[in-house]
Amino acid sequence: MTRIIETENCVGMCYSNKNERFIEINKHLKDYDKELYKSVLNHELEHLNSNNRFDVMIELKDLIKVKKSLKLLKFMLKYPKSLRDHFPIIVKNRKFCYDSFQIAFLSSFIILNVGIISLIF
Repeated sequence: MTRIIETENCVGMCYSNKNERFIEINKHLKDYDKELYKSVLNHELEHLNSNNRFDVMIELKDLIKVKKSLKLLKFMLKYPKSLRDHFPIIVKNRKFCYDSFQIAFLSSFIILNVGIISLIF
């Protein structure tokens, strides 16, 4: 069974334990844009149903949806607490949690920029 928890601290995230699956979704999202709410909910369900823990393809598939990305950006600017989704390491229930996709993405970005800067100088 999947339990949906409304929160202010993210756009959407999911996790599970042996007995239950959880989706946290921003409580302001439903009133802001119902289509975006459904899209975020489906995105998190895809993660929960994925057998691959490092399911980058789900992220990349959504990343190229420009209209959705722009709507999410506007939402995050209106509700800045939702930006927590994009921190690679967070504290949740007094435990450190990490997002492997964010860590890989930021690491690639840093390496790419260091390479470009070293070419310039």
